[in-house]
Amino acid sequence: MVFSPIGAQSAADGAAASRTGQMQCANLTDDELWRAIYQNTAAMSDLVRQMSELKTGSNAGPRTKRVSNAQTINALEQQYRIYTAELRRRHP
Repeated sequence: MVFSPIGAQSAADGAAASRTGQMQCANLTDDELWRAIYQNTAAMSDLVRQMSELKTGSNAGPRTKRVSNAQTINALEQQYRIYTAELRRRHP
C-alpha cells in the first residue's frame, strides 16, 4: 500500500498527513508494512535515478520536474519513517 504524495505540503498539512499515515499503518499487518517499505524504496530509487538523469546529459531536465521528484521523494521518505517506526513499536 503506497500513498501517492501530491504536490508540496505546508508544515501543518505535513503534520496532519503524518498523523493520518500513522493511524493508517496501525491497521496494516507486518507483511503489508514490509511490502509498503519495499514499494516506497523502489519508487524512491527510480526517482533518484530520474533526477540524476535530468541533471546530466546535454539537456538538463526542467526545474519543475526535478522539484516535483524531490517533493515526491520527501513524501515517500516520510512514509518510510512512519512504516519503520510502526514496525519498531510492534517489535521492540
